[in-house]
Amino acid sequence: RRDAIDLSLKASTALGSEGYGMRVSRDAIHISAPKVAGLFYGVQTLRQMLPPEIESGVAMKRPLQVQCVHIQDSPRYAWRGLMLDCSRTFLSMDYLRHTIDLMALYKLNVLHLHLTDDQGWRLQINRDPKLTSVGAYCAKRFGGGGGFYTQQQMRDLIAYARKRNVTIVPEIEMPGHSQEVLTAYPQLACPVPGQKAAFQVAPFWDFISQHHFSQPLCVCNGEVFEMYRNILSEVIALFPSRFIHVGGDEVPKDAWNASPLCQSFMKANGLKSAEELQSYFMKRIEKVISAKGRRMIGWDEILEGGLAPGATVMSWRGTRGGLAAARAGHDVVMAPNPYTYFDYTYHTTPTQKVYSYNPAEGFTPLRRSGAWAPARRQHGPSSGPRRSGTRTPSTCTTPTSRPPTRYRTFRTPPWRSASGPAACRPRGRPCR
Repeated sequence: RRDAIDLSLKASTALGSEGYGMRVSRDAIHISAPKVAGLFYGVQTLRQMLPPEIESGVAMKRPLQVQCVHIQDSPRYAWRGLMLDCSRTFLSMDYLRHTIDLMALYKLNVLHLHLTDDQGWRLQINRDPKLTSVGAYCAKRFGGGGGFYTQQQMRDLIAYARKRNVTIVPEIEMPGHSQEVLTAYPQLACPVPGQKAAFQVAPFWDFISQHHFSQPLCVCNGEVFEMYRNILSEVIALFPSRFIHVGGDEVPKDAWNASPLCQSFMKANGLKSAEELQSYFMKRIEKVISAKGRRMIGWDEILEGGLAPGATVMSWRGTRGGLAAARAGHDVVMAPNPYTYFDYTYHTTPTQKVYSYNPAEGFTPLRRSGAWAPARRQHGPSSGPRRSGTRTPSTCTTPTSRPPTRYRTFRTPPWRSASGPAACRPRGRPCR
């Protein structure tokens, strides 16, 4: 038909489940794809080709023109993600929905929600209500702010995201970054002779000022494992995502090394170091997750002491952890902080640097221009690493006079629009 937009499910399966073809002629616009997700992304490309006024919500009274093109496009990576830290800054459902809308426009398909950390437990857990009644709110001396999401609110958000081809992956941090858990359930801390620890939920700047990480959970205490097994059962029942994130980063080992309980546990189980103790715990957690048909993913510290067989690694401390995991046959999501952390300043992470990010090949500085360009890794094509995708975190932990959501809205979109091309591989040519 003339002057029509035609959508059809009959493109080549070679485009994959998220690929599409688009042909804009003088008479009509045709978008075809083998799957509905591909049609959805084809429409997002069309949106990007139209004048920016179409996003204003106001009906336009003038005709719209679209450049004649022929495009065949498919994503470069299966995981094209954005992380929001809802623990350190509690974010409204309206803000999360707005973020999902922007992700869909830029063809990002995984929203990684950092739901638990020292600054607050943000997800309702029916079996352990004190996680939210106590652990979701800062101590009164810090103003008592905070909040959490009910399971019904999260179900509604998951459904909202699914309609926009976005999967929500929850992160339940363990065994470190758990001050909020120990505030609610102090018996889960390691008993250390001569020490009587007091716990409270405090804002991030308070931890920064003290220059140390919080005490971890006592993984030698059987109650800790049982509690997290039950938590994960509720989380897995709520989130349909294939992956469940378990954190595993920045775990100080002092309390474990000083605890007679942990030292006895390590000796009984043949564990030679605190790193092996953490690995022992994470491997048990991985079995819980895999038994329910899901896959565990964690920060690159889970490599230390030995990686669980089915684990996926999210590499954030540069690229080394991701490369090591990939060489060992594990899937990897690349999120190296020099390129993908959006809570840094523009001076630290200029938009040009984000645009040039290549998860598959890494980067090297071009001496004369000062720019960044892809550089082939030394491991060679025969030992090329397996990568599932790339992810860009936005944590908003830097103190600012602006309200946090305004701070994020101001800083994140330019980087987010830059990270989209790094995760997709557009291919097109103008019509003749």
